[in-house]
Amino acid sequence: MTLPYNLPLTRDAVNRHFKEVRQLGKGAYGTTSLLMDTFDNSIVRKRIDVTSLSELIANINHPFIVKYLGSYLEGNVLYILTHYCKGGDLHRYIAQKRKHDEPIREERILKWIAQLLSALKYLHKRHILHRDLKSLNVLIDSDKSLKLCDFGVSKTLSATADHTKTVIGTPYYFSPELINGQEYSWPSDIWALGCLTYELATFKTPFDGVGGMQQLVRHIKSTPIPDLPSAYSLELNALFRSMMFQDMKFRLSASELLATDIMQRALRLMLREAELKSPTQIPDCTSSSLLKSKLLSTIPDDSEAVGGINNRHQMTIQIGDQELDE
Repeated sequence: MTLPYNLPLTRDAVNRHFKEVRQLGKGAYGTTSLLMDTFDNSIVRKRIDVTSLSELIANINHPFIVKYLGSYLEGNVLYILTHYCKGGDLHRYIAQKRKHDEPIREERILKWIAQLLSALKYLHKRHILHRDLKSLNVLIDSDKSLKLCDFGVSKTLSATADHTKTVIGTPYYFSPELINGQEYSWPSDIWALGCLTYELATFKTPFDGVGGMQQLVRHIKSTPIPDLPSAYSLELNALFRSMMFQDMKFRLSASELLATDIMQRALRLMLREAELKSPTQIPDCTSSSLLKSKLLSTIPDDSEAVGGINNRHQMTIQIGDQELDE
């Protein structure tokens, strides 16, 4: 989707062509609203106070990251226009599943993990840390695919300084290195994805119910990470645990996680599904070729070996040749 009418990006022009339908959310860094024009074209406008953010997200183009449409300044306030994801955020989806006591199927969890890993691989390759990956910052599009969003606290690292020390993010997703005040990097995003994986499987984060910040810090630093419920496979549990090492140097990268057998099967299934869709069935993509190219970039040739969960840590698990359920 592109902005209609060759619309100039000013507040007056946007307000003339769109009306604000409702506020979608409000956070520490700004507010998000749904806008709609007379032809029922929907976009999202986010009001934030960080003027450098537009430079960060303007060059991001990935099928599992919410699409940037444009931005404009009013004073020192930056308004960002993005694609509207009709499914709402993942936090609300999880809350509905919890309310109705409906477990999320493993096949869906695997697809979603693969999609978010693909997005993280894309960001990390460009030296971008998300730093606030959580269910509230993941949107569900009309085709049930996930879109990573909210780059308000993201950080771009230089190629020569691949760590940062700024404590920022959401406490229940804090990594041990962040809690300890150490320098942190890409593994902290992986830890947060592990917390989100646990949330998808249990409807709570690994440290839910811990009262007070000091107690939460103690739990994150010292409490053993629980396994996923037994209803989920040992392979998924091993994938989850490979994201949750206390020592960040033992955590697998997004690329390494995508190379595991279980993720490769999920990616191949998504590729087959994408090939069956017409471009109009893939929201937020100019054509199906973008989605296919990103999926293909994470699937090695048949001649390349695809290992188990983590050969580096002697945790190899052979998954076999079974396909994911449709």
